[in-house]
Amino acid sequence: MPIVTAQHSRKGKDAPASRPKDDLSPVETEVIAFFEGFAQLMGLSPSVSQIYGLLYCSEVPVGFEVIRRRLGISQGSTSQGLRYLQERGIIRVVAAPGARNKSFVAEMALGRVIQVLLQEQVSPRLAAGEKRLQKLEALGAQAGVSEEMANRLKRLGGWTGRAKEILPLVLKLAGGG
Repeated sequence: MPIVTAQHSRKGKDAPASRPKDDLSPVETEVIAFFEGFAQLMGLSPSVSQIYGLLYCSEVPVGFEVIRRRLGISQGSTSQGLRYLQERGIIRVVAAPGARNKSFVAEMALGRVIQVLLQEQVSPRLAAGEKRLQKLEALGAQAGVSEEMANRLKRLGGWTGRAKEILPLVLKLAGGG
């Protein structure tokens, strides 16, 4: 039976999206949707958040094929998502009793998960933004932009500076989770 969850379109509105899923409970469906929203904010693949959400809900280790089947995602998406999460320490491989194949469990410390994603997604974007602002300042000086535009460019630099100052605090606060 397909489960219908809300997904955000590029315009930011919720739109129903039907994905074939095998016997997910309403709680699992909502937890997965919660993580999908967060992943979208961080620029991550939906399958990464779906895998993490399913593992977060599971009280026992879950194998590759069960993840793939229950989420209705391809083998490639399952493999890439598991690798992404595992490389970042967001999930880990465990030996499930009696199982021949790998099983996975989610890292329960959400603060650690948030730290990893902020460091990986936000820090590089701030650095890239800083370089772009330097280029903008040089272009503005060359082009002789108006005083209003010069003030706007300066304001952008202030936002970036404040974000860089706040990020270490946010990372520290997230680590307590």
